[in-house]
Order: sequence, then C-alpha cells, then structure tokens
Amino acid sequence: MGSGIDETLAVDTMTTGAIPTARADPPLPAPAADEEAVARAVAEIDLEQTPNAPFPWANRSTGSTGVISALEETEETGVPCRAFTTTVHRYDGIALFDGATCRDDSGQWNLKAFRPVS
Repeated sequence: MGSGIDETLAVDTMTTGAIPTARADPPLPAPAADEEAVARAVAEIDLEQTPNAPFPWANRSTGSTGVISALEETEETGVPCRAFTTTVHRYDGIALFDGATCRDDSGQWNLKAFRPVS
C-alpha cells in the first residue's frame, strides 16, 4: 500500500542550483591557422565543376575541420571575390563563420573577412 512500482521509479523534480543553466556564449574566434586553411580551400574550389556542393576542409596542424557552404563568387571593382559560410569543428565545439576572400593582382586569394555568426 503506497509502495508500488510507480512510486519507486518516480522522478524527483525538485530544482536546485547545483547545475547552472546553459548560456549561449559567442563562439571563440578561429585560430589564424584555421582561417588560412579555409581561405586555401575556398581558393581551390572549382565552381564550374561543383557549383552547389558542400566543400569539406581540414587543418592538420590544429585538428580543426569544417564544411564550406553558401559559396558565391562576385566581382568587386573588377576583382573576383568569394563570400562563403563555413562550419569550424574543433575540440571546444562547433561554430558557424561567414567569410570573404578576394583575388589580388598577382592572382593570389586573400582573406578579407572571417567572423563568427552569432
């Protein structure tokens, strides 16, 4: 009487302050080495061959990986530029970044922007 299976398996719903509530901290900035790895990957993408595919990248020196998506090539003052979104997967979590690269006069692609999406 009063000690059935339902009472034995009941969940204690009492709230305590022992476990803090989750906070949505902004993502940490990516290391410069990851920014360079992403910029190289964006530069190597052949948009004629694979215009809408996701593009994976990896940085062996940091262990970070990610997938470039939403890649769009435009022209700014006669210079080709590429805007993109990428994930950055690393030991402290996964974050989403927006970035842009532009080609200089020598033909090299240079990273112009790389910032976390909040």
